[in-house]
Amino acid sequence: MIRFLLLSLLGSVILFFWGFVGHVALGLYDPAFNHFDNEAAVASVLEENVRGSGIHYLPADPLRDGSQAEVFVNYVPAGKRSGFGAMVGRDLLIGVTAVFVVLSLLRGERAGGYWPSVGSFAMFGFVLGFFVHAYLWNWFDFPTLYFVISVADSVVGWTLVGLALTPLLRPRQAAGI
Repeated sequence: MIRFLLLSLLGSVILFFWGFVGHVALGLYDPAFNHFDNEAAVASVLEENVRGSGIHYLPADPLRDGSQAEVFVNYVPAGKRSGFGAMVGRDLLIGVTAVFVVLSLLRGERAGGYWPSVGSFAMFGFVLGFFVHAYLWNWFDFPTLYFVISVADSVVGWTLVGLALTPLLRPRQAAGI
């Protein structure tokens, strides 16, 4: 169990650093993110019309007819955002949890040789990225570019975890041994 937790922590740190490299250093999501022309005006409208933190969707009717513009906003009032340290801590805990679950599904074993095992981690990355972001793309019309970048980001991050953790996993035992 301690071994799984240590491997999970290592995998989480790798995912965290990949997230920093992908988002900050490489700006992978920059082509998919748009900005408001007049941020102050939009912020003012939100402050006047939003009752609290959370996701807000316009129009409120989910069975829209397409005759109105749609907006999907996660609103956090000024001064209510979590501190950077808390966000980093939660990010690492989320990563530890995810890597722990993947290691548990793999039973802490290499799935075949080195590259098949790395491929298993990459496949987990694909499934995780695809499942989450396909819903946003399908139901909330998130841009296809965002969807593709998100899935690729997940695959790269989990492939890096596989590259690092595979040598530390036990070889799979032959059946009946």
